[in-house]
Amino acid sequence: MTAAMRLHRLGEMIAAARQAREAADADMLQRELGPAAEAVSAAPSSTGWLANLSFLIDRDSAARFLEAVDRLRRQHPHLELRVNGPLPPYSFVDDASPHAEDTAQALEGAADQTNA
Repeated sequence: MTAAMRLHRLGEMIAAARQAREAADADMLQRELGPAAEAVSAAPSSTGWLANLSFLIDRDSAARFLEAVDRLRRQHPHLELRVNGPLPPYSFVDDASPHAEDTAQALEGAADQTNA
């Protein structure tokens, strides 16, 4: 095996190990933060972030959820955790719902009225 082939193989091994670590970290985030939420929605994987998770949090549980995030930040300093919200619960709306199209049209109409 040539040196170039060994370097290529090493690169593949490093990439595979990194992907496995990222998957384990994403699973850990969902497992650790999920119990503090009413529901969890995972967006499709993409580049640029480890996981894109949405948590449906009851207002009365928000402090407990943020405490769990802070704990994870301390325990896993290699992760950059960002919390945005409160936001509308779009991630928890079923697009297949018979009312989804009506809701989308109503939201568009409301946006048109706001922008007018």
